Amino acid sequence: MRMKILSPDGVVEADLPNPDERSTVGGHWSAVGFYTDNGLTFRLEEYEDTEVGEGIRLETDPDAIDGWWFRGELDFLEVYVS
Repeated sequence: MRMKILSPDGVVEADLPNPDERSTVGGHWSAVGFYTDNGLTFRLEEYEDTEVGEGIRLETDPDAIDGWWFRGELDFLEVYVS
């Protein structure tokens, strides 16, 4: 299954056949959304140094996330790629 992933390089797409990795990405998106809604970072901290797919690191830096958010590049409703 192909998913959108927020990495240090921005939103990337990758095939994630492993359901555990898909769950991790979904949880990460939830943590990113929680941060953008509340400004609290503790849920992002759970994903520090986490990689999925073929070495795609999940973005946990609040300043970087703010940049992607303010540029309108984060779409929490479209996590799966059709």
